Parts: sequence; C-alpha cells; structure tokens
Amino acid sequence: DHACVLLPRDLPNPSKDFEAWIEYQKNGVLESAKMTNGGALALFTSRAQMQSVYEAIEDDLKEAGLKPAMQGNASMATLRNMFVKHPNAVVFGLDSFWQGLDVPGEHLRNLMIMRLPFDPPNDPLVRANVEWEKERLRKRLPHLSDAAISGIVFKSFQVPRAVLHFRQGF
Repeated sequence: DHACVLLPRDLPNPSKDFEAWIEYQKNGVLESAKMTNGGALALFTSRAQMQSVYEAIEDDLKEAGLKPAMQGNASMATLRNMFVKHPNAVVFGLDSFWQGLDVPGEHLRNLMIMRLPFDPPNDPLVRANVEWEKERLRKRLPHLSDAAISGIVFKSFQVPRAVLHFRQGF
C-alpha cells in the first residue's frame, strides 16, 4: 500500500487568526475532495469546526458531483457504507472515526486530518493526569520553573498521546 502525505506550509496560525484558519480548512477540504473525486474522510477534533466547514462547503461539494455527509447526521455504519455505495462520498467525522473506521480497498482514497488530536485540556481526567505528572516532576526536579515543568509534561505526556491518536486515525 502507498500513501502520499501533503503538509501545507502556508497554514494560518489558529491562535492568531482563527477565521483565516477556518477559511483555509474550507478551501483545503473542498479542493482536496475534488482532486480525488470523493472517497474522502475529513477528520476533525472539534464538532463546531466540523460543522462550520461542512455547512460552508456542502453545496459546493454537491455542485462538484460529490456526496457530502457528516457524523451526527447519520450513524457511523451508514457513513462507513457510503464509501462503498458512493465512490464520490466526502465524510466529515469526529473522535470515533479516528479509532473505529475501517474502509477496505480503494473506497477511501483521501484522508484529511484537520488538526493533531490532542486531548482536550478541560477534560477532568486529562487535567488530573497532567497535574499528577507536574507534581511528580516538581518533587524530582524542584529547581525547575513551572513553565519548564509544563513543557516537560506536554512533551512527555500530551504529545505521545496525540501521536498515538494520530496514528490510529491514519
């Protein structure tokens, strides 16, 4: 099996210009889906972003002869079957699609990952694990600043989890 990975270098920074970043996603999904004539899955980490992109380009996708569908409007099984029944399907999905979607053969030709899948920082379990890791490090390395401790925890706890989640999605 072969894969071609494209990483855009001109992505707007979402923390500096969120609207430009969303606009970039809209154009990127539309153009990418048109290039492969569907068979596309766009994975999002935020329902609001997914809906925003979907609603903005749904009509454009249809005009291009593609069949758009979004998680939340149909079951996972229905969306999975769309790839087999409709080679021009463009499916928008969230978390469960990162881990639980298997589309055999050439039905899925285009995977678009909108953002690295970091755990939400406001999740109580994530927050508790991060705080536990920080406390553990403060005891072992009392000379380090809070910023340094946070950086270590981010790199040693949150990044590996995001990479694992990314690999599952891929």
